[in-house]
Amino acid sequence: MKANIEKMWSVTIKRNVILLAAIIVSIISAAWGYAVWLDSNVETLENYSEDYHGATSSFCSEIQLSLRSVMFYLCPLESHVNDENLPDFIVNRKELVNAFYIMDENIRKIQALQSSFKDEKFEMAQSNVVRLYAVLKAKQKIFEEKTFELSEGLNNEFLGLITSLEQLKRLHRVERANLEKRILDLSKGHHIQLYVIIVTIVIALSLIIINTFRSIKHAVDEQDRRALNLRKLSQAIEQSPVSVVITDDKGMIEYINPQFTRSSGYTLSEVSGRNQSFLKSGAHSQDFYKKMWDLISTGNEWDGRFQNKTKQGKLYWEYEYISPVKDNSGKITNFIGVKLDETERVNLERDRKRLADEMLKAQKLESVGVLAGGIAHDFNNILTAILGNTNIAMIMSKDSSEVYNKLVNVEKAILKAKDLTQQLLTFSKGGKPVKKIVPVEGLLKDVSAFSLMGANVGCEFYISGDIWAVEVDEGQINQVINNMIINASQAMPGGGTIEIVANNVNEEDSAGIPSLKAGRCVMISVKDYGVGISQLNLSKIFDPYFTTKQGGSGLGLASSYSIINNHGGLITVESEIDNGSIFSIYLPASSECVAANMPEKEKSITGTGKILVMDDDEMIRDMLNSMLASIGYEVVCVKDGNDAIEQYNAALNDGKPFDVVLMDLTIPGGLGGKDAIKILLDTRPEAKAIVYSGYSNDPVMANFKEYGFKDVISKPFKIDEMNDSLQKVIKSS
Repeated sequence: MKANIEKMWSVTIKRNVILLAAIIVSIISAAWGYAVWLDSNVETLENYSEDYHGATSSFCSEIQLSLRSVMFYLCPLESHVNDENLPDFIVNRKELVNAFYIMDENIRKIQALQSSFKDEKFEMAQSNVVRLYAVLKAKQKIFEEKTFELSEGLNNEFLGLITSLEQLKRLHRVERANLEKRILDLSKGHHIQLYVIIVTIVIALSLIIINTFRSIKHAVDEQDRRALNLRKLSQAIEQSPVSVVITDDKGMIEYINPQFTRSSGYTLSEVSGRNQSFLKSGAHSQDFYKKMWDLISTGNEWDGRFQNKTKQGKLYWEYEYISPVKDNSGKITNFIGVKLDETERVNLERDRKRLADEMLKAQKLESVGVLAGGIAHDFNNILTAILGNTNIAMIMSKDSSEVYNKLVNVEKAILKAKDLTQQLLTFSKGGKPVKKIVPVEGLLKDVSAFSLMGANVGCEFYISGDIWAVEVDEGQINQVINNMIINASQAMPGGGTIEIVANNVNEEDSAGIPSLKAGRCVMISVKDYGVGISQLNLSKIFDPYFTTKQGGSGLGLASSYSIINNHGGLITVESEIDNGSIFSIYLPASSECVAANMPEKEKSITGTGKILVMDDDEMIRDMLNSMLASIGYEVVCVKDGNDAIEQYNAALNDGKPFDVVLMDLTIPGGLGGKDAIKILLDTRPEAKAIVYSGYSNDPVMANFKEYGFKDVISKPFKIDEMNDSLQKVIKSS
């Protein structure tokens, strides 16, 4: 700073000395020019005063003498006896002519002077002289021919001429005095000129000194401002929320700010003089770093995102902007890198991508569901008729007969077909679960025992002792867990152990899981140590009909995804090749506690009661009529809701009311179960009804009680399932 001030002082002194010299030379030149002009004017005025006023005064005197001579000649002698100034020799006509001649000469001289020296008052007096003289000249011949007395008017003219000449002389005496005063004033101008030069030089020196100190103050202020800005810049870099690193032209670290230390864990002493290669995470190739160095080493800028590794081994993402620093010659002296930690942003983008993938999968399932739902509905109607008639045939056959055994095989085939339609139904928008509260531990152990029957794979359970119950569609969740366990078993063809874990997840922890609605839930995971899933296929495993297995349908995981989604939960997967896979599902927990599953009692396939069946499909009506009648029920069948209401009222009026009304949910072109039960209950609130359907695309199936039904059953159904439902409703109060 001191050196800068001394340098600026030297420059300022030189500049101001040159300025002072220029001012002094300019003042001296101006003063010399003024002195020359002053002397010239004094000499001119002196000559003017001498030539003009002297001549004018002399001429005026001569003209006065000539006039007096003329007047003396023209007037009687006695009238001028007392005039002592008149010459005595003018006594005749010849002398009068000479007097006029002298006046002519003097008038011409005055007129010549008048053209050289302009003066307003003098010109007026001269004009009077010339005018009066012209009057005398007009009468000159008369004066020359004879002598006569002057008239009163002519006498006045002579007197006026003499007065004008006296006035002219007085004016020139005053003017001469003024000229002499001006000459004196001009002489004094030399002294004033010296004073002006001295004062001007003093003022110039003062201004130069003021300007010099002002320049020095400006230099000091500028230096202070730069130092302040440098301190601010240093503080900004030190306190910056982004990492800053400065290297030499070889890429060796010279400076890092505190944020770099917070992000990487390395201090300046640990990284000084080192290349940044110690931060590499291994996620990028050598070619990536080579291209970056080739770009910046040629004077260009680079920006991009890459993954680094902290001192503790933690991976994090950064977005860095690298710029070369050049000297005045354009040579690169340093590189400066500004790094923004983007770990959170990358994770957010990954979560958004995952969410977008989830939404895309949901859209795919929705599209397939429209088709699958329609097929499943019609197919379930057919299966219902086949299964019902098969059950009737089984009852009619003897247990030991060959026919009964064949019918048992038919029933198994129909139930497998039912499972297939159930998978198709999960794709439909209306595949809403019919929920009930289910204990998790019993559910997991029952499904795993059935799924691994005959397999060379074992199972270990890690279930929390206080595991919450879940409110789910038990059949659908059985299907999901069964798919997960079968996939795990198939991933370990050489055998092994599957780990099944179940834990509670509180509301706070669930809020941190992407795509999961916050709230209490239960996490169930199935882990295997098999072949794993490649990253390429991992994003496709929930797509409908996607499979890597020979003979696989590609519906298992797709239906599982749809089921969990319809339950308001989440299904995730983590996998690495040769390191196995972990499938996890999150299900909303129930606030109610339930007892462990009790062994089922032996089912009865007989019943009593009067049943009204409402279905638009004749094949279903005939099957239900035969099925229910074969196990002891009295059955009446109708095709739509209007007929059902009419039959119900007629039976009630006859004193033989129906115990239960079986209603199909949807009647194309007619009154379906949803509307029929509302009309029936408005007039007969004691009526009991069960709703059934082959396509649960309506909230009535999931919330049947809210619409007035006592129970619900899905197509296709076995005879014992229908009988259980009827008996439960008949016995209810």
